[in-house]
Amino acid sequence: MAVAPKKSTETVETAVKAALAPMNQVQEQVREAAEKGVEQVKAQYEAVKEAAEKATGKIEESLTAAKTGATAFNVKAIELARKNANASFDHFQSLFAVKSVQDFVNLNTEFAKAQAAVFADQAKELSALGQKAVTDAVEPVKSAIVVPFQK
Repeated sequence: MAVAPKKSTETVETAVKAALAPMNQVQEQVREAAEKGVEQVKAQYEAVKEAAEKATGKIEESLTAAKTGATAFNVKAIELARKNANASFDHFQSLFAVKSVQDFVNLNTEFAKAQAAVFADQAKELSALGQKAVTDAVEPVKSAIVVPFQK
């Protein structure tokens, strides 16, 4: 009689294993899918991280260029203001040597014409410098932007 319970136990174990086999397969498939999902998330994270690092680098380049351009513009503006102040002082000094009203008017007229030309040239120079500063500041970011549907 002892043999019968052993055979019965083996039969039950075999039946349980057979019943659990589909569940074990499902568990294995779920585990494999989860592992693949984790790998995909890691790959996507690395791609996003790399893109963020590149964007940060481009922004840093842009800010450095903007700082450099602003400094150059300000230095040039100060230099031109100094030149204009010196020209005005020289003009006032020459006015003290005037002997007649006619000389006074002629001297002022010549100075005004000369300064108008100087101001026009200075405005062009500052404008070009400002445009260059903006272009240099925007270029790093502009080159990193991908425009969709552009051929």
